[in-house]
Amino acid sequence: MENKLVDFGSVHPDVKRYLDHDCYCPGEIYDFTGIWAMVYKADDKCTVIENDGKKTAVIMATPENSKQIVTLWYDNDDGDNEDNHILNMERIDATENNIKVIHKYFAGTLEKGVDKFDEFIPGETQKSLERLLSFSSGFIIRD
Repeated sequence: MENKLVDFGSVHPDVKRYLDHDCYCPGEIYDFTGIWAMVYKADDKCTVIENDGKKTAVIMATPENSKQIVTLWYDNDDGDNEDNHILNMERIDATENNIKVIHKYFAGTLEKGVDKFDEFIPGETQKSLERLLSFSSGFIIRD
């Protein structure tokens, strides 16, 4: 794919609405743990690295969100282009390995047990979770 910088909001017509209304707090996109979030705006710059009509992967390019891959999952199964809304967004570190895994995922060539996401600093997520959990003996979650 072409390495062209574009506004995040231009990669799908529903990005701005999703960021403003479907995120827990406006613009927050979480990692796979569902705990750590970064804030994104529709005018942040990114490069589309994959798009298959049902999902898109971009690498964010703005300084605040650099080195992050964001995946967008959207629905167009009903054929109604007016209702082509984003269902979910997630983010991962834009390591060389993760970029390769994303390409393999879109190509349908992932090798189970071989292709795995990694982190810029190996073990950092686990270390952060353990530190967070050390502050109390448990969590109370209310929604």
